[in-house]
Amino acid sequence: VRVYYAMDKVTGAVASSVFNVTVITPKEVAYGKYDSFAYKGDTLRVISWSGSGSAPTLVLTDFDTINNSNCPGIDTKIFRCAYMTFKITVASDDYGCPWIASFYSYTDLPGFGSYTAPTVHNTICPTIPVASYDISWSENYVSHNK
Repeated sequence: VRVYYAMDKVTGAVASSVFNVTVITPKEVAYGKYDSFAYKGDTLRVISWSGSGSAPTLVLTDFDTINNSNCPGIDTKIFRCAYMTFKITVASDDYGCPWIASFYSYTDLPGFGSYTAPTVHNTICPTIPVASYDISWSENYVSHNK
């Protein structure tokens, strides 16, 4: 999954970015935070995880800068849009299906500003085709016909 973040452009200042994840399963909604400092091939360090099982593993597979249009609302005087691509692994598929994970980053550059990137979603669960179903509705009821 590709997650956008704000890369600082201010000389001598150091921004901190945190990657936030929400994992929704039939059993629970879990929240996690990951440290953004990593090299290609590294596993991001988990800062916190509220889930009952192990936190998903995020391995950095790619990163680069990208057109600022991918980061709506970014202050281009202090930030530049960038991305990190992660391989996501869940421990022995503890979640089962269905599950969906949402990711976004928050970058803070003390004394200058902050940026919250757009949320992206990912799952490895198979899709279920619904083309064979005719679902009609009215104000009073839902009718399902196969």
